[in-house]
Amino acid sequence: MANGPLAILAVTSDETVSRSLDKCLSSNGYICVLARSADEGIAKYRQSSPALVLIDRRQPSLAALLQAAAKECIPVVSLQPPGQPCGEEECAEDLQTGVDQVLCTDSYREVVARIRALLRRTRASSTRGQRFEICGLCLDVERHEVSVNGREVELTPKEFQILSHLMQHPARVFTRQELLNRVWGEDWALEEHTLDVHIYSLRQKIETDAANPAYVVTVRGVGYKLQSDRIS
Repeated sequence: MANGPLAILAVTSDETVSRSLDKCLSSNGYICVLARSADEGIAKYRQSSPALVLIDRRQPSLAALLQAAAKECIPVVSLQPPGQPCGEEECAEDLQTGVDQVLCTDSYREVVARIRALLRRTRASSTRGQRFEICGLCLDVERHEVSVNGREVELTPKEFQILSHLMQHPARVFTRQELLNRVWGEDWALEEHTLDVHIYSLRQKIETDAANPAYVVTVRGVGYKLQSDRIS
């Protein structure tokens, strides 16, 4: 895949959206792999090894596909149907299911630009050969593995990137905007709530008590930091 065009898996039952995505992605040098159902999506995911998964947020029963993508660190973008507004509640729901980004636009050129930026950021964020540990929380960058006291934890790609960045800078306080820029890239105009949703989900997976976090803590009025006690 690194030596040829990148494959983008697009899952939608909307024929108009399918044709538009196929035309726009193909004309920009990507291989567009189309699937019209969740079952077809997971089958084509295994066949095509896509660099990114693009889903129509109206599509049902996508849990298996989202889980497979998260396990292999493949970013997932949820696309709001053209002409329909994006509500904050709907975006939060998508992010909590494991989606990395929600796109609300009628411009397929913008979709391609956002995909390109996300793929660039994802590749740039992969720092190999590093392992971090703090009080039983372990993160292996090369293997893309996280464990808490020996228990393996499955994170979405964005959750992993957030945690990895915080663990590389223990005790440093990052504003929400700094973390958004470092994890998503400055090409994305995102609300700070997007980060808060990912932090909430991350805490549910790594903290013993998510309401009183011991690892990823909030610095009131500023942002977030990783507790630095006994870093190894």
